[in-house]
Amino acid sequence: HFVNEFSGDVQFFAGDAMLALWPVTPIDDFKTQARAAAECATRIQAELASLASSSSSSSSDITLSLRIGLSGG
Repeated sequence: HFVNEFSGDVQFFAGDAMLALWPVTPIDDFKTQARAAAECATRIQAELASLASSSSSSSSDITLSLRIGLSGG
């Protein structure tokens, strides 16, 4: 959902991991696509934080966490 919103392409899922690409095109240069990927990552992390805070209770020992890596070149 968020990847598509930020003009990325989900390539595949492997277990609990996902690979998404933001291809460089004549219209969307590297800087534009890198910014879109970073904004997408920030949005995903914010959404997870929102979900975690809305579903947390004092009796729950469950912690949600997420790591996102960006690479370019």
